[in-house]
Amino acid sequence: MLDFDNYKSEAIKIDTRPIYKSDAESDWFAAWRESGAKPVINEDWNKQIAERVANNARHIRIKLLDESNAPAFEIQKCAVQTIYPDQIMAGAEYRFMERADFYDLVAKLFPDGWRPNDFWLFDLTEGIEQFYTEDFAYNNAAPISAEDLPKYIALRNAVLQLDKLFDIEEFKKRYINIA
Repeated sequence: MLDFDNYKSEAIKIDTRPIYKSDAESDWFAAWRESGAKPVINEDWNKQIAERVANNARHIRIKLLDESNAPAFEIQKCAVQTIYPDQIMAGAEYRFMERADFYDLVAKLFPDGWRPNDFWLFDLTEGIEQFYTEDFAYNNAAPISAEDLPKYIALRNAVLQLDKLFDIEEFKKRYINIA
């Protein structure tokens, strides 16, 4: 199975959840709000990104935004200023879009009502879905089924073609007033 260690051309994740809950995230977010402290950076993760990108692979993250969900939006603002820049320096590509625009696209692509979970695709040949508990904590991951893989690939293709995606610099201009 392809995964973070052995994909060749692309790993892409679209974060579909409206909010995430983890003790580690709560701790670093609280520290950032209190003092502006930067969270501990996962150097192994950044090294892994850099190695894949050095071998001509893409590492893409799509983050869905919803300003009306203040806690999740504030965590995104924190991550844009603290975590994502190091990953971008390692070669990761971060793109953002409004949650409503994403789900409008999902409804157009899949009028049968299918809705994606958080997912990673590797080399457009396989991937994993990530599942969460009712209180938004990470639960587990499973390979994307052969039946659903074409849906996730179609969604990936459609999202990357949207003119509604914007990069981290545009995020800073729009939401943090950093030019």
